[in-house]
Amino acid sequence: MKCGFAKRCITPPIGFPIAGGTDPKLNDGVTDDLFTRALVFYDGERYAALIAVDVCYMPTFVFDDTRSRMARELGIDEDAIIITCSHTHSGPYMSAPLWWGAKTDAAAYIDEVKENIFSAANEAYQNLYECKMYTA
Repeated sequence: MKCGFAKRCITPPIGFPIAGGTDPKLNDGVTDDLFTRALVFYDGERYAALIAVDVCYMPTFVFDDTRSRMARELGIDEDAIIITCSHTHSGPYMSAPLWWGAKTDAAAYIDEVKENIFSAANEAYQNLYECKMYTA
């Protein structure tokens, strides 16, 4: 078994809308950075990937576009790619168009997140090393 790990920072810019609240709120600072983390497995025959993204939720097209690109460029079967959100309520609002008086570009940020998800997955894929997996 081989596996590879990588992460990328996806902290949104100051002024970006925050998801998960009932009242409109804009990001006015950073306490902790947000990340996307990738884990890629290879058993000698097939690849699989687990991706975690520090956002409350993402539009379906982000999952679909990213999984399709990973399949196309890395050869990982789409059925073997799991992308999940950490469901942080203090992360970025991931739907466009942005509202709440934001002065940032939602589409550009969403594209940046998609690129960072792929970039982390690609790095994990490129840097596989021998590992052991245990269950209990």
